[in-house]
Amino acid sequence: MYIRLLCVRIRTSVNRNQLSELKGKIRVFVAKIQGMLISLDKKKKAYCHKRQQAFLLRNFTS
Repeated sequence: MYIRLLCVRIRTSVNRNQLSELKGKIRVFVAKIQGMLISLDKKKKAYCHKRQQAFLLRNFTS
């Protein structure tokens, strides 16, 4: 009985460790995705800004 309890306890502790590792990996993954999205957004904004400037230059200098 006592040995079985010990095994269960060990198993749950292993599961907890795996869960915390998994949570850490998921957090890193989510952070990477957020970083990608932010950099994409910045690139898009810069691109739109450049296009807008080119458009304004073309229309008001000619």
